[in-house]
Amino acid sequence: MIKRLFSSYSTLKSPICIGNHYLPVGDSNPHHTHDFAEFFFVTFGSLMHYYNDKKFILNARTAQFIFPENSHHFKAISKEGCRWINISFPLSLLSEDINRLLLLLFPPKEIKESNIIQIPLGIWDVYMQKIEFLSNNLDKEKQEIIFRSLLLDFLVTYMELIQPNDSIIPSWLLNTTKKFKQGDNYTNDLSWLIDVSGKSQSYLNRQMKKYYNMTPTQYMNYVRLGIAEKLLLNTNLSITEIALKASFKTIPYFSKLFKDKHDMTPSEYRQKNKHIHFTL
Repeated sequence: MIKRLFSSYSTLKSPICIGNHYLPVGDSNPHHTHDFAEFFFVTFGSLMHYYNDKKFILNARTAQFIFPENSHHFKAISKEGCRWINISFPLSLLSEDINRLLLLLFPPKEIKESNIIQIPLGIWDVYMQKIEFLSNNLDKEKQEIIFRSLLLDFLVTYMELIQPNDSIIPSWLLNTTKKFKQGDNYTNDLSWLIDVSGKSQSYLNRQMKKYYNMTPTQYMNYVRLGIAEKLLLNTNLSITEIALKASFKTIPYFSKLFKDKHDMTPSEYRQKNKHIHFTL
């Protein structure tokens, strides 16, 4: 079995490695392990994924996350062959909170069928657009911004799509977070979220911390910041207009939360990414 080292792939200018692969029907790549994490997207055909001591069939528009030190390989099983894109990165690139969330959602030794995500077409198109941007020789800082955005999208999609009976997240909590993001519901306050959940504030707080590693208020702000990011990249609205549209009550509060997340102001974020637009 081959052991692949991230140092063999990465450069000082690129802490994230992207590969685009093809296998003709019946062919396999070598069984291997590696010291980095990766997630991959099947873009064409079907493959058999031999992952540790299990095997899974993955079709087009499916994705899966792989922790370091796990072993795996692919075999093309569709007559047209198969293609996939993998994105490799060191876990040290991520914050402690995101690493904890990955461990919670994808326990390295508890690999199961529900870890495979069948991604809806509209979301898939956004993913592929972000991957294309990542492949376009961006500078290191810009690449990391887009990568984190893609990874967070991947995690949120996973949390929304896994079936409640297979999920570690209770169905009532999945429904609560899903409703908050529908339409203009993100403009509602904490009391609305509590009412929708049907739980007490203290119980909702404990469950949000357990499954999302956020308080209800932090989750609401996370969703609103995502809306603000899209408005910054896709409109010419002023920072004040964007903050209000994303349902932040004061500009200083919005700016503080934004800088805490991105380590830059909303204006700096817009300037650094002014040529990057996501069609949603």
